[in-house]
Amino acid sequence: MKFFELLSVTAALTLCTFANGETIIDNNLVEQMETVGPKGTVSALVYVDNQVDIKALSDSIANANMRFVDRHQLVV
Repeated sequence: MKFFELLSVTAALTLCTFANGETIIDNNLVEQMETVGPKGTVSALVYVDNQVDIKALSDSIANANMRFVDRHQLVV
């Protein structure tokens, strides 16, 4: 039960971040993406301003006694 509660909270926070987050894509990256097309590959560095509280996430995972596979999926 705790796993599903943790998963629900994480999903809600993720959706809020996507809905309210600001996305800035450099014009050079946009040009490269357009050049290679939808099936091409472009390397890029991604900088994230808002990051997860690792300590809180780790504590939540430990309290939920999550399996490795579930922990991996949540973190990724």
